[in-house]
Amino acid sequence: MVDSSNLPGAAATPKIILGAHGPSTLVLIGLRSYGGEQLPRYSKLYSGAASVVVWLGPSTPDIEFAVSWAQSYAVKKFTAKSIFWLKLSTLGLFSEEAKIKRSLELFRVHRGILDIFCLPYWDRMWTFQKYVLAKEEPVCICGELEFRVTVL
Repeated sequence: MVDSSNLPGAAATPKIILGAHGPSTLVLIGLRSYGGEQLPRYSKLYSGAASVVVWLGPSTPDIEFAVSWAQSYAVKKFTAKSIFWLKLSTLGLFSEEAKIKRSLELFRVHRGILDIFCLPYWDRMWTFQKYVLAKEEPVCICGELEFRVTVL
């Protein structure tokens, strides 16, 4: 399931995309209003979804930095950006200057995490519903990044 409500030109009603073997796990939610009468309807939709994907909007350099840090340390996912963190941690073992640089870069990571949680998506009342009712933790998409909130 993909929440597309903050995408430009999003649909006013849910759309179920059918694949060759029946409904897929992708449902586009493009609601401009999410009134009380719709809560039970979408509660059922979210609790029955195989997976939920949340579009947070475009990313920023600080958000990208925070996600690269989280993927390096929390998820242990090796990427081109994780080389930066590995190098900085290794140099910090031998150099006081590298330790200071790493500490300063961690401030940038914290700014990125704050940027993520200050995005308009989190202001919506139904955000909680998506996280509680989904069978698995929703995957967040922010710009070109893909991550789960709990790794931050």
